[in-house]
Amino acid sequence: MKKYLLFLGLYIFCFANANAQMIADKAMMDLGNIDNYTNDTIYYYFTNTGAKTVYFLPTQPADDYQVLCSNKTIAPGDVFTVGIIYYTEKKGRFNLVVPLSFSNSYEPIKVQLIGHIKSINPSAFTVCPSIENSQPLNNRVPLNIVVRDKFTNEQIKNPKVNVGQNRRTINCVPGFRNMAFQCNCAYGPIKVNAGKEGYKPESIDFEYGKENNTCLVYLEPLPISRPDSIQQVYKPIVSQQKDTTEQPPIVYVPVADDHKDFNSTTYKPNHLIFVIDVSGSMKDTTKLPYLKASMKALIEVLRPEDYITLITYSSKVRVVFENVSGQSKVALLYAIDTLTARGASLGAEGLNLAYTMAHNHFIEGGNNQIFLATDGQFNGNHFKEEDVFKKAKHEANKSQIRLTTIAFGKTKNALLFLETLAEKGKGKMLRILNLTTDEAVLIEEVKASSIVKVYDK
Repeated sequence: MKKYLLFLGLYIFCFANANAQMIADKAMMDLGNIDNYTNDTIYYYFTNTGAKTVYFLPTQPADDYQVLCSNKTIAPGDVFTVGIIYYTEKKGRFNLVVPLSFSNSYEPIKVQLIGHIKSINPSAFTVCPSIENSQPLNNRVPLNIVVRDKFTNEQIKNPKVNVGQNRRTINCVPGFRNMAFQCNCAYGPIKVNAGKEGYKPESIDFEYGKENNTCLVYLEPLPISRPDSIQQVYKPIVSQQKDTTEQPPIVYVPVADDHKDFNSTTYKPNHLIFVIDVSGSMKDTTKLPYLKASMKALIEVLRPEDYITLITYSSKVRVVFENVSGQSKVALLYAIDTLTARGASLGAEGLNLAYTMAHNHFIEGGNNQIFLATDGQFNGNHFKEEDVFKKAKHEANKSQIRLTTIAFGKTKNALLFLETLAEKGKGKMLRILNLTTDEAVLIEEVKASSIVKVYDK
């Protein structure tokens, strides 16, 4: 669903009632055709134009929607925000009418939400009946908890999930196909607890916030339920706690041609670290969406011996997943689909973290390569271009960690910065200007960087 639909301009619509105090921006919101429905919160704005305080009254609980509010007291002149989340698994046209009751009128004000759902995103939630309606809104992004098998990375069905916060336990409710969970808690530090018969229970600390709202929990199967051979094949996805144990480097040993065009004798194994700018300027339809399409094409051809790490940066730096095998395609593709753009652009911090990840999971004799994707230069209090150039050159020469940049936009200074950075890092500056011709640009770059030269054999 396109985010700009959630913040339409104000078109004053007056609702007739006894006091004529509450004025709303719109009585009906038409979302049109929705190609990828994700249960976003739809906002309505009311203004108290009267001389008396008005109170928002509790909304009758419903099975297919949730009502959220910014507060429950609307003083004269205040703007009051109501958020409505429509839960559905059905495609097609919908027409949702929600009655909202205020203390200044016996009759509720009815707001309407219509649209045509063409497809539903797997991350969308169905009804969450245990979450009380009319809770404070504060523009909070819902907490999404996903529980996976530590070794296969498959989502675990029907686990028990709850959240601890401020010395109280908050139960979480199952969402879409009972695969994800939603919990009504406040931003800040929380403890997520998950369990399932046949698995060891797990509790992790998580910093829940607007830009960090998806928590992945990995449960380890009990020894009797998982053969040792499988434990050796699969690796867990993102580690929730830093492992201080020194790990031996992965050594590249060519094997028989088992992957056709992208085979193990012709191409070295890869650890590819993507550092992606998800600041507000990357919202352009020819930027982040193009990058996601190209990354998904790359993931489709990755082999089990190839590993990938994804770091995003905007106002904060976030590790989306770390050192995941190319065989975990479903999980990787899902994570790419969830990327959205908003915030500032703290790229230097993201790049520094990428080099740390490259060293932590370095493949001896393989291709260890960082891809920096952005449409501009970095910002931040301590950022200096020269420092970034020196680091890229040092890592390329001493550690054989190549840096390739993926440039978007047309800003001359930004393009020059990215071109110079790639040159210092012994990589290239790539462009994705047209999906028809450029979608495979990442595949070709990885092949060119990982091909086994004659002198390597």
